Amino acid sequence: GYCTPGMVMNAYALLKENGKPTAQQCMESYDGNICRCTGYRNLVNVSESFAKDASPECLELGSKFTAFDADSEKLTQLPAPERPISKVFS
Repeated sequence: GYCTPGMVMNAYALLKENGKPTAQQCMESYDGNICRCTGYRNLVNVSESFAKDASPECLELGSKFTAFDADSEKLTQLPAPERPISKVFS
């Protein structure tokens, strides 16, 4: 949904700022996010899986994903795309 990128960035900022937040801090960090889709609860639960007092359900959900180290997985620079060929009709 449209809200997912904001919620992911919210979780990133929370973890960067707090390291190991509480479940309550995870929930409160989403106060400013507006979501009308059905993904809200799952995104909050995944965020809570990082909490030091996460519920068993959220820990189980978080265990389904592998860790990702963004620093070691940097994308390589892609080559510039070829210039498009334009035709002029006379």
